[in-house]
Amino acid sequence: LGGVAATALLGAGLAPVVERGHLAGFGWGLGLALAGTTGGLAMSAVKRKRGVKDFGRLLPGHGGLMDRFDSLGGAVMFAYLCLAWD
Repeated sequence: LGGVAATALLGAGLAPVVERGHLAGFGWGLGLALAGTTGGLAMSAVKRKRGVKDFGRLLPGHGGLMDRFDSLGGAVMFAYLCLAWD
């Protein structure tokens, strides 16, 4: 919860840099944090359903390379949808 709150506040603080209001920045930050978390959980569900422990051997002990970046899947999709809607 702390990471989600920090990301939302950071989004609100950086909103003027990209010429958006604080409320829009807060929403972007909150949405990105939640979408990233959802992306990570979705990839974990895929792994569990497939019976796979790790997504590769490139980074032993870390669950593979994909496990380092699985949250980006949800965050990138959210950012794309927001930019396309804007």
